[in-house]
Amino acid sequence: MVRKNRDLIKELEDLGFELLPRRGKGSHRQWRHPKTGITIRIAGKNGDDVHHYNEAQLEEAKAKLKDLKA
Repeated sequence: MVRKNRDLIKELEDLGFELLPRRGKGSHRQWRHPKTGITIRIAGKNGDDVHHYNEAQLEEAKAKLKDLKA
């Protein structure tokens, strides 16, 4: 079963990402990690399916955060 955007957002919040203020029109939301500067853009509403590239970005972010803690 495909994850929903709300699940991805919850995981981003748990990892310490912060929602940036909206910039203009559109449904994209930008989440940035304050220590690494990694930005992940999420398109759509909370109930929409997560795009495969957002899953890949999340895995990259997890790896970088793991390296920082080590």
